[in-house]
Amino acid sequence: MVELIDSIGKIKTEQEASQFLLSKIHSNKEHIQEAITYASIAHKGQFRKSGEEYIIHPILVASIVNHLGGDTAMVMSAILHD
Repeated sequence: MVELIDSIGKIKTEQEASQFLLSKIHSNKEHIQEAITYASIAHKGQFRKSGEEYIIHPILVASIVNHLGGDTAMVMSAILHD
């Protein structure tokens, strides 16, 4: 888990976050990509107080859910939770 958190801490863009998550997904990648695309459109132009693109947070939460063994629906829910 420490390695995952270290890796996540280095991610600064939506593209990096998406690539990180998708590299860890072994099935139903197309559904995960659809959720990312939908959430990305919904959060376009939104930023966190830190200045980070808002969409990065849900994608990284999904990465943690996936790491903990979450199924496709759980990972998609994490992407869409905001």
